[in-house]
Amino acid sequence: MNYIQYEIKDGQLMTPKPIAIHDIKNLEVKILPAKKDTFDTILNSIATMASSSLANGDEHVFVVINITLNSKETITLPIHKEYVVRNNLDYHDAVKQARKLIETLKRGKTITKEFENIVIDPKERKFKIIDGTTGEYSLDDIDTISILNEQASFKGKGEPFLHQVLGGITFSSGAMEPQLYVGLKIKMKDGNKLALYVSKKPVNFNSDIYHHDVKEAQNIKSLLNKAA
Repeated sequence: MNYIQYEIKDGQLMTPKPIAIHDIKNLEVKILPAKKDTFDTILNSIATMASSSLANGDEHVFVVINITLNSKETITLPIHKEYVVRNNLDYHDAVKQARKLIETLKRGKTITKEFENIVIDPKERKFKIIDGTTGEYSLDDIDTISILNEQASFKGKGEPFLHQVLGGITFSSGAMEPQLYVGLKIKMKDGNKLALYVSKKPVNFNSDIYHHDVKEAQNIKSLLNKAA
């Protein structure tokens, strides 16, 4: 059987359009009737084909995985390139391969995700802040998360992100181009406010490293929201 090999890398299922594992809402094995253009249709996502359950033992079919994302988008993932006959040995092996991939993807959703400044553990329902308000906290206690810029000279002094920088201007002095730390302000359900700093050192607004840190903060925020 000519199975399609899928790689999981950096939290993504590597397809022609990589799929972030944490964006997956549901996984289901489906059986599609084999038609002349079935395989090309699946790969190109040109049309949605309804699965059918026919009694004919010689029915030619494709085994696929239907992936439903949090955005409600549905992606059909083929398991093999050539059709199989329903209920023969190749068919059952293809179904087994599909279920095995589903289990791998489900495990991937609960694997601990480590960044340099935070460890997120959905399975144990906790996260650990390494740079900021250090300590371990419950994912279930998260209320809201905001990505903010804190003026570098105020990092670690008083309430987190009280002195913010917006558009290259600081609230406190009106000075241009202040250095800052990109981070996340995590408000807990008990009202406690946590700081997580993404920037490793002070950065300038709108610089390349600033945009890199903002992207990293967005990834962390997305993972925390999905896990909470």
